[in-house]
Amino acid sequence: RYGTVTGVQTCALPICEKGLDVLIDAFSRLAAQHPSALLRIVGDGPARASLEQLVARLNLTDRVLFLGHCSHAETLQWIRRAWCVCVPSLWSEPFGMIALEAQMHGVPVVASAIGGLAEILVDGQTGYYVAPDDAVSLAEKLDWLISNPAGAASMGRAAHLSARRRFSLERFATECESAFGQIGRAHV
Repeated sequence: RYGTVTGVQTCALPICEKGLDVLIDAFSRLAAQHPSALLRIVGDGPARASLEQLVARLNLTDRVLFLGHCSHAETLQWIRRAWCVCVPSLWSEPFGMIALEAQMHGVPVVASAIGGLAEILVDGQTGYYVAPDDAVSLAEKLDWLISNPAGAASMGRAAHLSARRRFSLERFATECESAFGQIGRAHV
């Protein structure tokens, strides 16, 4: 994964609320310093045409790849190949499953500190949070990950361990059992 081509990945339905225009803006700010870096956008949606126009205006058509709709298995393959996964949402997503899946595969995540996304990462250890709609901060965090392969790899390992510890099926089952027990005791 940490070879000569740096892949920044996002997996999102191209709609305005996903902040993909912010990600493209951030990528344009660091593209010159990282000539082998690519941005891959997995997903398809109504904002794709306007995003493609933005990419063309920024002269990044050979560096920003729109992969369209991919199956879940294909999406996971792209995630595993990524240097990092970016979730630049502008709205309060309830959870942000793609951020968790990236971490489960040992890929660091840069995400907006909003909604459920704000509960998934350990900032500075498993990835980075940025303010929504802040292309400058997003570019800085992506630049750090691209410029520091050892740090990115370490962050990816920490992300994997953290996600397994905090979001495993076993932990989910235990917490559900505990919650149902508390509900049962409250109604006795």
